[in-house]
Amino acid sequence: MIIASPQEPEDIRVALAKLCMVKVHIAPEGLGADYTFQGVWEDEPLSIGVQRKTEADLIASYRDGRLNDELTRLSQAVDIGIVLVEGQEAWNEDGTHPFRAGWTLDGLRNALGTIQQRRFIVTTSRDHADTARRLHSLQKYYAKKRHSSVLGRAYYSPEPIPYGIRFLQGIPKCGLVRATKIYNRFGVPMRWVISESELAEEAGPSAGADIYKFLGGDEDGRNG
Repeated sequence: MIIASPQEPEDIRVALAKLCMVKVHIAPEGLGADYTFQGVWEDEPLSIGVQRKTEADLIASYRDGRLNDELTRLSQAVDIGIVLVEGQEAWNEDGTHPFRAGWTLDGLRNALGTIQQRRFIVTTSRDHADTARRLHSLQKYYAKKRHSSVLGRAYYSPEPIPYGIRFLQGIPKCGLVRATKIYNRFGVPMRWVISESELAEEAGPSAGADIYKFLGGDEDGRNG
């Protein structure tokens, strides 16, 4: 089943419903997505979120910061984030846009490169009907337990983002790149100001111990 935001075009949802089960709900919006569905990789369950952008909206949201906010939320909420770029803009031979001042084809491509560096998958579609087909194809792809056609006999498993990095991304202005740099050098550079026993009173002994160790608390508490 694919969960689709009610803000998405109706003709996409109608076309998608002819291909698979679709539920219209606001839940994807809270995750920074337009569509969400469940998948699996190497027998491990995965949550997948898809943010659909036309080429025009991609560049506009990239410039005004909306895209960064959306993708930050998406990276924190799902295991795999996908940006689906819809449409085929007509570009001049020199890479400028015929009627969108300041736009360039290189600028669009560089924006896509930045998105990929943040570990999002970028894919494309031609129009609404093609978007429905692409979403269905993605759902079927991530329903497979093994993915070996391109990589031969060597199965590939995507490297999960450590919980510490996801945690740091909750800090303002700490996107994936900054969070990764901080985590790789310092781990999670924060410490408890309570003892493990105090935390256990609220979270329980087992969970309290695990949560406490996550921020580097020592056995005596208060520190690190």
